[in-house]
Amino acid sequence: MKGVVELLPSDREVPLFVFDAGYDGIALAEELRGERAEVLVGISSSRVFHHDPAVSEDGVRGRPARHGTRFVLAEEATWTPPEYEIVLADPSYGAVRVRAWCGLHPKLHGRGRRKGAAELRIVRATVIRVDVEHLPTLCGRADKTLWLWWSGPGEVDLKRCFRAYLRRFDIEHAFRFVKGTLGWTTPHLCTPALPPKSPTPVPGRPRGTPRPPTTRYPAVKRAA
Repeated sequence: MKGVVELLPSDREVPLFVFDAGYDGIALAEELRGERAEVLVGISSSRVFHHDPAVSEDGVRGRPARHGTRFVLAEEATWTPPEYEIVLADPSYGAVRVRAWCGLHPKLHGRGRRKGAAELRIVRATVIRVDVEHLPTLCGRADKTLWLWWSGPGEVDLKRCFRAYLRRFDIEHAFRFVKGTLGWTTPHLCTPALPPKSPTPVPGRPRGTPRPPTTRYPAVKRAA
């Protein structure tokens, strides 16, 4: 992604990279911090984020808090008023409501790629919720809610994020059918095949040749 950003002209719109929920949006936001790039990743509705903690008063002992109040995606009672909100009409989804909460961060743990880190960084980004009136007729899903994780320079463009994430499905399916047309999904068979074996039996050991004794090997013993 950094290589692609370097190749793009700097006087154009900031590039937006879109990923599904199988990617780690927090890691992408952490690695692309300071880069001229936006990242939009789908997230599960079971995720939990945090606001920044309140400023501690002078004279309070102890280590300052790193995490503030919880923002649980599955519990609407924990949601604060959104910083941004738009409502638009879509021919496939009807009325679409998009809301965004800025400055949220997850509680990271020292495992995986962050194992052994002296101090875990606070990775802040914007959490987006998309609610649609109805799904397309041919769609088999029942859930009409989508959660997204956005990070990048400047302010978030909710309409662009919604359109870009929907466009991702068209692009991925296009690649899928192009691969089939080009034959990239067909099995790669090993050619040419090995030559057939001769039906004539081999002569074997000449008659009268003594057979040498069987080679003996010392037993392998485990060291104490």
